[in-house]
Amino acid sequence: MAMMAKMRTLAPAFIISVGVLFVLFMVISDSSVLEALGGRSNDVGSINGDKISYQEFSKIIDQQRESQKTQTGKDIDEANMEQFRDQVWDAVVTQKILEQQIKKYGITVSDQEIKDIMLSDNPPEFLKRNFAILMLGEKFYRFNCPKPV
Repeated sequence: MAMMAKMRTLAPAFIISVGVLFVLFMVISDSSVLEALGGRSNDVGSINGDKISYQEFSKIIDQQRESQKTQTGKDIDEANMEQFRDQVWDAVVTQKILEQQIKKYGITVSDQEIKDIMLSDNPPEFLKRNFAILMLGEKFYRFNCPKPV
C-alpha cells in the first residue's frame, strides 16, 4: 500500500514534467535552435554552397509535374514518382551549376540578340515546336501552340 500512496503523490509532478517536456520539444522543433546546434535543417541539398530548401524543391516538383501532365495528358503515378524526383533533382543541379558558371564568367545576352534569334530564318527547335511569335509594331507576343492530336 505504501508504494501506491507514493505513486499517487508523485503522479502530478510526473504528468506536469511530461507536459513541459512535450511543449519544450514542440517549441524547439519549430524553431531554428536545432539548426544552430547542428541539428536537422530544412534543406534537401546544397550545390556548391547554394542551399536548396524543401519548400523550393517541392515547388519545382509540383511545377514539373504539372508541365508533364500538360504535355502528356497523364499524371505521374506513385510507382514512377521516385524516378521523377531524381530527374527533377538532376535538372535542378544542372540549372544551378549553369547559373553559377554564367555568373562566374559574366555571360550576358542582350534583348537584341534574343530578338535576332527568335526572328531568324532558323530559330531554335524548341521555339519552332512550342511557340508562335507574333510581332505587332515593335512588340512581340508569344503564344503556346496547341499540341497536334
